[in-house]
Amino acid sequence: MIKRPNILLMVNSYQPERYLGIMRCAKEQGWQVTIESRYAPPRDWHGDGAIVNLLKSPALVRCVRRLRQKGIPVVDLSDSYPELDIPRVTEDNRMIGKSAAGHFRERGFTRCAFFSKEWTRLHELRFDGFRSAWSGERPLRINLRNLSKLAAAAKPVAVFCFNDYNAQFLENECLKLGLQVPEDIAILGVDNNTMICENVPVPLSSVALNFEEISYRGACILANMLKGRKSRGTPMLIPPSGIKVRRSTDICTAEDPDAAKALNLIRQHLTSPYGAPQIAAELGLSRVKVDRLFASAIGRSVGDEILRQRIGKACQLLADTDWPLAAIAAETGFCHASYFVKAFKKATGSTPHNWRKRNTGRHPKSRR
Repeated sequence: MIKRPNILLMVNSYQPERYLGIMRCAKEQGWQVTIESRYAPPRDWHGDGAIVNLLKSPALVRCVRRLRQKGIPVVDLSDSYPELDIPRVTEDNRMIGKSAAGHFRERGFTRCAFFSKEWTRLHELRFDGFRSAWSGERPLRINLRNLSKLAAAAKPVAVFCFNDYNAQFLENECLKLGLQVPEDIAILGVDNNTMICENVPVPLSSVALNFEEISYRGACILANMLKGRKSRGTPMLIPPSGIKVRRSTDICTAEDPDAAKALNLIRQHLTSPYGAPQIAAELGLSRVKVDRLFASAIGRSVGDEILRQRIGKACQLLADTDWPLAAIAAETGFCHASYFVKAFKKATGSTPHNWRKRNTGRHPKSRR
């Protein structure tokens, strides 16, 4: 009987998609898999290789060092301990922060904050990406000790949270203080954990990470190491797969109350013919004043803002659904699929087909 390689897994059960990627590679390679807790790693394990999520656990770090002393190859799926010279595949934490900043900028926010209960290297990386991509006021750093800063800040404020656990906690605190989400505080988490995001009073928007791809790439690196091939010297960083928009950030804002109302009127009418005349009627303004309002308060014409919101909604539907292009065109106010494809390519530089493939790995339905 051919001996199957025995691979030790100590990864984050909070992200079950990680197991899907590893198990896909395990089937391809014919591995036998042993799963242990990261919080109670084995003291003496004999096998062929290991895949871990390192965290603030001295016991886990000691376990990894023991494995390496035995000559057992180890691949890490985090960026918590760069001082340990082992191959790693992880989410691009700076890019996660940049994505969050872009999400809030698109919605017109000029004030923002970063919230987390604790502070580690990973928090620093996400905050650094967020801060570097933000063009408004310098982001506040909020933790458990200074939540009063957020309550006292001028509203509205967009808050990027380290993960969905932190986002859930912050939402509960805001609601206790009588703050409205997202009208006063817009909240964005990370991980797109649906058990959290969809089971809170105001469903949470979240940066979606491709944990399955991260773990599959890490497992493939280990497979190559077991075959005697050299591992890559620098970490492999996997970008986020997009932002799942829910109610907690589903708002457009501007300093001018009429501009803010106009932005949200557009958002509410994306599926139907809607433009400056309809906005003027809703706001009780002349068409000329609406054009001036958009130029001064938003920096875009009415038509440009409508197109921006429609393309943004189309990207969300391409990422979150398997809808054919005709259905997405109808849902985003484009008259037919061919016009949608043309407008999307002009706005993004990519066809909807290629955008969906690049961001999700899926292909759009062929019919239009």
